[in-house]
Amino acid sequence: MAKQKPGGIGEYFEGAFNDPGRVIKKTMYASTCAHCGYITEFPSMRTMTDHVEVCRCCMGLICLNCYGKPCRPLEKEVERVEAEQALRNRLERNRWGCY
Repeated sequence: MAKQKPGGIGEYFEGAFNDPGRVIKKTMYASTCAHCGYITEFPSMRTMTDHVEVCRCCMGLICLNCYGKPCRPLEKEVERVEAEQALRNRLERNRWGCY
């Protein structure tokens, strides 16, 4: 399975949406946290390391809020929540005893 590389470029414009004279006010780069999905914006790729970190376990870019916490990639966390919900549903069905 190929790992998706988080990141993107955002542009902020000055002027109305349909205005042909609309100009780009600011260009920002973005990174999506591999653990929580938070989008971090930073002004240039050179300053990226001031705004995001690399998880040493999964080697994904993570936000500063997730830095120093245990490695919990977003996909694994979703799988854990789905398995927990399936278990809760199965226990609920068994408790009623009518299935």
